[in-house]
Amino acid sequence: DKVAYEMRGDRIHRDGKCVGVEVDVSDPDGQDAAMSLIGSVEWILASCDDDDDGDGKRRLSFASGDLLKEGSYDEAFEGCDGVLHAAAVVEIMDSADPEGEIVRPSVEGTKNVLQSARKCSGSSLRRFVHMASCAAVSSLDKPEGHAFTEEDWNEWSTVERGDAYGYAKTKAERLVWEASKTDDLSSVGFATLCPVVSLGPCLCKAHTKASVGLVRQVLYGNRMANFNCSFVDVRDVAAAAVQAFLKDEATDKRFLLCASEPLSTMVLNDVVRKSHPWVKGSDPMFPAPLVQVLGFLGHLPVLDRFGLNDFQYAMFTRLIRFDPTQSIQILGIKYKSLEESCRDTVNSMRPYIKIQWGES
Repeated sequence: DKVAYEMRGDRIHRDGKCVGVEVDVSDPDGQDAAMSLIGSVEWILASCDDDDDGDGKRRLSFASGDLLKEGSYDEAFEGCDGVLHAAAVVEIMDSADPEGEIVRPSVEGTKNVLQSARKCSGSSLRRFVHMASCAAVSSLDKPEGHAFTEEDWNEWSTVERGDAYGYAKTKAERLVWEASKTDDLSSVGFATLCPVVSLGPCLCKAHTKASVGLVRQVLYGNRMANFNCSFVDVRDVAAAAVQAFLKDEATDKRFLLCASEPLSTMVLNDVVRKSHPWVKGSDPMFPAPLVQVLGFLGHLPVLDRFGLNDFQYAMFTRLIRFDPTQSIQILGIKYKSLEESCRDTVNSMRPYIKIQWGES
């Protein structure tokens, strides 16, 4: 079967698997994205036989696309049995233009991807898997101690409250479920995945600056944003995506992907040292007394710009729990431990970051 793994722009398409990114290599961000794309392609080629029919023909091809351009994915999705939509801008602290930088790519991009999916739903398309987020599940209006499940939705976040990312991911996922109920997509099975913060092996240097950047800070000895979160291994997220395509029982369901209890990112110091005792370790960027002061300033007129908004303050002070039971029972995910994720994350960074590496 042919599956389009759509990520931000392009599709790298193989008669079995596809991923892609469209980049502008004239600027540093574009260069990083290009290196990320190259790393992903190299991994695909190394881990699969690109001539699985034995006829000497290549099964890997490329197609350009633009999230914000309607119809951009029509050609890329043509003849696909499945689509994995995983494009979003991840920013949980500050953005100069949250509506334009975070919300619009997520929401309009999802609309455009769905519109292209509609055009091939009557022929080949059978499954649409959307990479959502735990940010579309957790809601700060719930009481402390509430364990979030797939039945929960983020009803609290807005751009004005300082959580553009949570708002964007919630709105985009709701668009997917609304589309799933329309007649023109009635023949397509839908599933959404809601992972927490992902760790795990990096395939290129650009990956070291993603969510695994927390581990990177431990290696460099830099200060770390000491917020609270839960973790999951990116390999388990990938396994969940595969099973969401393959299992009929996954249709019309959301899946929280979570391998750990909520904890402070500072715990990563101790976890990484279990396998790499020589690491420098990180100090907290916001010690507890400073968090309290910044939280107070965030509620004062004029001075609020120097403080933390309600969402940011909650990230530093609340422990938000997620229940991954459904992903275990239906998708069969056996989650890797945080120790294994951190160990493999560090080992994968060796070719990409310049530090004094010790013996493990």
